[in-house]
Amino acid sequence: MKVLDLINESNDRDFENPLPVDTQSNGIWDLSDEIINELLEQYKNKNDITFNKPDGAIDSTLLQKTIKDINRQVSTLEDVPINKILATEKYLVKSHLDSLVDGEGEPPLIYKSGDTYMVADGNHRVVAAYLQGKKTIKSLVQDLDRLAKQLNIK
Repeated sequence: MKVLDLINESNDRDFENPLPVDTQSNGIWDLSDEIINELLEQYKNKNDITFNKPDGAIDSTLLQKTIKDINRQVSTLEDVPINKILATEKYLVKSHLDSLVDGEGEPPLIYKSGDTYMVADGNHRVVAAYLQGKKTIKSLVQDLDRLAKQLNIK
């Protein structure tokens, strides 16, 4: 059964991602973690904030919002060739994909290191574009090599 046939099925089941999937990604996840941790630390110091609630628990809503803001600040909006993107989810949910096929939504977040482009957030959006026959997708691209150099991360 083709993936395009799955879009027209009425059941909501997971199906295999048609794009190449690489969850190891040659250290890209480790590098992105180091970068976001450094950027979070700088953001906290600059804005004199804490992510801890009075009871000591992490304020996950504030943390997620801050990470999203930082990602927007350090990313560039680019048209990325879909055939160069590595997906990071092996299985996708049909109903989530169906909701994206008709609408644009936010651009996916793509990490770039060397010649490797990897989905950080937005596997369903990338596949929706692929299934529509698009050759590129407008994405927020984080050049991890450039950011690591700027932040003196090796």
